[in-house]
Amino acid sequence: KCPTTFPRRVERRMPAGGPFKSRDLAALAYIFTNPDYWPGPEYRWKIGNPNFHTDMYPIPFLIGLLMPDHPHARRWVDFGMKNLKWQVENDSFPGGAWKESIGYSGAFFGVTAYLRMAREAGFGDGFRDWPRIREILQWFACMETPVDPRYGTRQKAPLGDTGAGDYAPRLNRLAEDYRGVDERFSERLRRFPEKWEHAMDIGSRAFPGFGAMLRGNAYNEKHESFVTVKAGPARNHYQGDELSFYFASLSTPLAIDYACHYSPRPNHAAMHNRPDMKGLSPLALGVPRGFATNAVADVFVADELATRVSHVPILPHETTMPGWEYPVTSLPDGRPWKFRRYAMLVKHDPASSRLPDYLVVRDEIESPDPPWWNLHVLAREIQKEGNAFLFTGQLGLDLAVHVLSPDIEEVEQRRWGWGGTLADKRGKKGAAYEAACFGRVIPEDFRPGTWKGPDGHGGEQAEWLRIRAAAGRSEWLVVLMPRRRGGEAPRVERVDGSSARVSLRAETETVRVGTKGEHQASVTRNGKLTVLLPAGTVKPPGS
Repeated sequence: KCPTTFPRRVERRMPAGGPFKSRDLAALAYIFTNPDYWPGPEYRWKIGNPNFHTDMYPIPFLIGLLMPDHPHARRWVDFGMKNLKWQVENDSFPGGAWKESIGYSGAFFGVTAYLRMAREAGFGDGFRDWPRIREILQWFACMETPVDPRYGTRQKAPLGDTGAGDYAPRLNRLAEDYRGVDERFSERLRRFPEKWEHAMDIGSRAFPGFGAMLRGNAYNEKHESFVTVKAGPARNHYQGDELSFYFASLSTPLAIDYACHYSPRPNHAAMHNRPDMKGLSPLALGVPRGFATNAVADVFVADELATRVSHVPILPHETTMPGWEYPVTSLPDGRPWKFRRYAMLVKHDPASSRLPDYLVVRDEIESPDPPWWNLHVLAREIQKEGNAFLFTGQLGLDLAVHVLSPDIEEVEQRRWGWGGTLADKRGKKGAAYEAACFGRVIPEDFRPGTWKGPDGHGGEQAEWLRIRAAAGRSEWLVVLMPRRRGGEAPRVERVDGSSARVSLRAETETVRVGTKGEHQASVTRNGKLTVLLPAGTVKPPGS
C-alpha cells in the first residue's frame, strides 16, 4: 500500500473549526511527531515522492491548531512549520522548479494552504518571509502552454504524469495572500493569464533542476510559441524524457511530449522527442551547459552521458511490468552513449515578419550502436519531400521537418496515441489497446475548446517519425517549421552541417548552432548578426 494512505485518511476526517479537546487527536499528534513512526528529513529520511512528505507533517500541525489549549500544541505546530519550510526549500530548486512532474507539483498548492492557516493563527507569514514561494508560483505560470485550441485554455506543460488542465485558477486565488505583501505581484497573480501592461513575466528562462522554457510572443493569442527542454534531477514521474522537447508555435501544439499518466507509462526514450540507441533507452540525467535569450532567438544546451541502457519495450502498451523492473545492461568499456542537444527557438514579431517562430535542433551524438531520432507530432499523416517530412496537422497548422544533417540511413513512420478511461488503458495490451485506447484524431469540424472524453479529456493520437543514422558520431541539424494550412511555406536550405538558411519572400535569415564553429549559436537576419553563444561558451564534451 502507498505509505501515505493512512495520513491522507486522517486528514480527510479531521474535524473543521475548533478549538477541540480530543484524546484521539492528541494521540495522533504524538504518533506523527515520533521519529519511530516517521524519521523525517531531520534524520535524512524521506518516503518516496515529495507529495508523500506533504502528507505526513500536516497532521500534527493541524491538530495543534485545532487544540490550541493542549500543553503540546505549540510543539506540534512548530513541528509542522519546520517541516513545511524544509519541504519548500528542499523539494524545489532556486528559481522555483518543483521536484516532480508538472501534474504532481500541484501538491504544492496544499503547502500554500498550510501557510495560510499558520499566518491566520499567528505562526509567521511564509508569503512574506520565504522568497522561494514566489519563485515557485512564477515557475507554475511559466510552465503554462499557449492557449491550446483543443481545450480553449492554457495547459500545464505535458510532462510526466500530467493530465489536461491548467493552474491559472489556483494562481488567481493566491493573489489575496500577497495583498499587503507585494501588491504588484498580487495583481499579476489575480489577473493571470490576462494580457495587460504589468502581466506576469512568462518569458524564456532556464530553470535549475528542470531544464529550460523558451517562449516567443507571450500572451499573443495567434502567434505565441513555447518550448520545454527537460534536463536535470527534477524527475519524479518523468519517464525517459531527459533532453526531450515539447514545441508549440502559432498558439498550437505541434511536436508533443507524451504525458499519458499512470498507464501505460511512456518509459522508453523513443516515446519522447529525443534519440534512443538501437531500440534501447539510455539511462542518464541531462546536464545544462548553456542558455541565452534575446529578442531574436533563445537557445538552451544540455547533454547526457550514459554507460547503461534499459531494455524496457518501446511501446508502452507492450510492457508487462513497471518500466524500472526491466533489465539494465552496461555499455562496453570506453564506448558510452554521449548526447548533446541545442534547442533554438527563432522568434519573429508578427507586426513586421511573415515568418513564424520555428525551432532549430542540433544534436551531437556519439553512440556504439546506430541512434534512432524520434519525433511525435499531433498530425494526421506524414509525407516525405526530399530531405523534409511534411506533417499534416490536426488543428489547421502543418509542420515541415527539414532534416539537413546527417545522411539518413533508414526511416520508420509509425503512430501512437492514448485515450479512454484509466481502467481501459491499464487493462488492455498490444492490439487490444491500439483498437480501444489510441485516442482520437481531431475532427475536421472541430470547435475549439471542446476536446473532452470519457475521463475528462480527449487523449492524443500522433504521427511518429523514427530516423536512423550510422553508429559512431552523428551530427544532426533539424529545422521544425510550422505553417498555417494553405499558407505560403518558408524555404529552408542547408548551408553546412551546422547552419541553415530560411527565407520567405524578401525575408532571409541564417541560423548557426553547434559546438564547433565561429559561433555556437547565432542568427543573421537581413544582414544583421546576432550572437547568442560565442565560440567556446559551451565546452567540448568531457572537457
